[in-house]
Amino acid sequence: MVFIAEWGDRTQIAMIGLHATLPLVPVMIGSTIAFGLLTLSAVLLGRLIGDQTLSEKTVKGICALSFAIFAVLAIHDSMLAHEVALPAH
Repeated sequence: MVFIAEWGDRTQIAMIGLHATLPLVPVMIGSTIAFGLLTLSAVLLGRLIGDQTLSEKTVKGICALSFAIFAVLAIHDSMLAHEVALPAH
């Protein structure tokens, strides 16, 4: 559940970045919808697995896999951004 709740941090950073370049009202509306969906997903997942017992090994494995996927995505995005930033010769 903490992992899903942490998506909110990422949404806040995106919201601040969008507000720097876009009008306030659409950013606020979009952010409100995003936070609502984030909260809804956390509640629904909590109800789904709330009564189940997960081993510590399973939780650590899921966390490790998630962070590995995020690392690969971040590296991929940075490589794409680097390619766009470099002028073609």
